[in-house]
Amino acid sequence: MWKSILAALVICVSTLPTLAGLSAKDMELAHGLAKILTIADRCGYLIDQAALKHYYQSSGLDTPEALGAISLLSMNYEDGPPPTASDCTLAKTTGEKLGIVSPKG
Repeated sequence: MWKSILAALVICVSTLPTLAGLSAKDMELAHGLAKILTIADRCGYLIDQAALKHYYQSSGLDTPEALGAISLLSMNYEDGPPPTASDCTLAKTTGEKLGIVSPKG
């Protein structure tokens, strides 16, 4: 029974990028970006909106499919447990590397 459930889960996860109309790489980008954006307030850093717009455009995430994926993934982080200190450090550091964290944050 567990093998059947695991097999079904693997199939669902492996087809999610295709169903969303995104490549696996774009889905990974959307996942990380959703976390960075969603936990910003709770972690005490700010997102530079002009830099975020540039990042969306330069990374190819300025599509309806990416918007839908990021929105859906963000809901998971909003409804989930609060971020840990390590979550905040990793998200802020990654956001800084991407250039989307405001210098004031």
